[in-house]
Amino acid sequence: MQLKPIVVPLKEDVIADVRKFLLLLFGGTTFLLLVAYANTASLSLVRAEHRHHEMAVRIALGARPTDLMRLFLTEAAMLSTAGVALGLLLAHLALKAIVVFTPVRLPRLSEVGLDSRVFAFACSLAVLGALVFAGIAFLRQSAPASTAAAVLKGSTRITDDGKRLRMRSVLVAVQVALALALLAGSGLMVQSFWRLSRVDPGFDPSGVLTVEIGLPTSRAGRHQQIYEELIDRVRALPGVRTASAASSLPLDGTAYAFPIAIGAEPTERPIAMKFVMPEYFQTMRTPVIDGASFASDETVDLPNAVFVSAAFARRYFPGESPIGKSIRRLEADGKEVEMFDRPVPAWTIVGVVADVREESLRSEPKEMVYIPVRDPAVERSIVPTNMALVIRSDGPPTSLASAVRRTIREVDSSLSVARIRPMDVILATSVAIERFLAALLLVAAAASLLLGAIGVYGVATQAVRRREQEFGIRVTIGARPDQIMGMVLRESVAFVLVGVVVGIASALAATRALRAFLFEVSATDPATLAAVTALVIAVALIASLLPARRAMRLDPVATLRN
Repeated sequence: MQLKPIVVPLKEDVIADVRKFLLLLFGGTTFLLLVAYANTASLSLVRAEHRHHEMAVRIALGARPTDLMRLFLTEAAMLSTAGVALGLLLAHLALKAIVVFTPVRLPRLSEVGLDSRVFAFACSLAVLGALVFAGIAFLRQSAPASTAAAVLKGSTRITDDGKRLRMRSVLVAVQVALALALLAGSGLMVQSFWRLSRVDPGFDPSGVLTVEIGLPTSRAGRHQQIYEELIDRVRALPGVRTASAASSLPLDGTAYAFPIAIGAEPTERPIAMKFVMPEYFQTMRTPVIDGASFASDETVDLPNAVFVSAAFARRYFPGESPIGKSIRRLEADGKEVEMFDRPVPAWTIVGVVADVREESLRSEPKEMVYIPVRDPAVERSIVPTNMALVIRSDGPPTSLASAVRRTIREVDSSLSVARIRPMDVILATSVAIERFLAALLLVAAAASLLLGAIGVYGVATQAVRRREQEFGIRVTIGARPDQIMGMVLRESVAFVLVGVVVGIASALAATRALRAFLFEVSATDPATLAAVTALVIAVALIASLLPARRAMRLDPVATLRN
């Protein structure tokens, strides 16, 4: 056997699988942070509007712009400090949850913690927020004394309120755009996970316990006898319906692969191979669609009999049955495999097995050759010392774990047990990244949508307050309540639609980063974009409905008097 080296940089080998995952999480949290900033800026404007008269009094009494800026910075610093403290506490709790529930093996995850760098980063965000929010309040309140006097007289109220409302509308439109982009990303991930979870893996994982075991090389000469005795003993355990073993488990990403020749023609790429014990297909409930079934009581008379997958049959024997055809394993350089200076005999195909997704649910079923571990069929040039038991039980599969461990020790104390897992867990682990990302993006999108709804509600409420006299006059001259409601809703929906348009453009650009994680869903899926757009507009209408109902119920006499 010849080995072919594969050289991979250490950094790429360590972080290649998690780089995109971490960048995607960082992008989602950045979007949520921007939504929070926009929402806080909007709330700062609301607070500034309520303090407009107070600031005018301060200016009239001689307060300088530097005094106002110092006041705003102090207030913003206090709020930011409280936010940093609460955020670090939540981050500490979230970090524990990530360590427990993260679906990928993050390099050096145990070393991640809230150190001085994290604290400095959080403080820098707090300082930036304090400067931005204090600056917004200062720019809205630092007016010359003449303007302050006019404010005290009430002569600039309508003009200034209109400017502030437009600024808040812009901020809310930004929130809507970012929320829509996050919703689009989470919607795509949820849809992708839903499709992925409904893929047929080619076997039935329910009620199956897997036990990965290893046999020392010193005992390799008796591997068949040891595994046959072990499987017979396991089958006799109470609660065991059937049991078998294979050199690798589906969705585990590990399998032998060698070049083969069909007749005199070598295949263009190596073919995956798996060693299996009798009743493996029956235990996994993988249908044998043609030829022998490889049951315990079935005798295969042909020498070196093997089974192939349906994908193998379709690719290399299109339109004909592969039963009885011969294939031969080759070395990496294309030469025949030899043992004791003799070519290893060719294999004879005796059965065709339904396709199994051995690598992942995302990957199409690959061509596979199943080699029975049974004389005379076993390939003598490769000894499968490491095997995985598959045990189908009548009840919960984990209930058999202790009995199986005890049986393994009784059969051969040199056998080592690596992992014991239900097949359901292996199947769930194969889609854990998609489920984790969908959940995180969904939480971030829900939070951003809530913040956006609060912003829409605030703008609609402020608009009603600003136009109370106008509504009172309209009602007095005959406007109906539903017309007043329509005016408020139209004004709210106007800036929401601006945010929706920007959000759709942002979503089309941002969701491209999800392409590596999507399954049978386009990053620009129109149905998803339409659904999240309708959701955003519906939430915005609901948030605007309460202020609109308040405008309907205004008493025109009291409004005009005030």
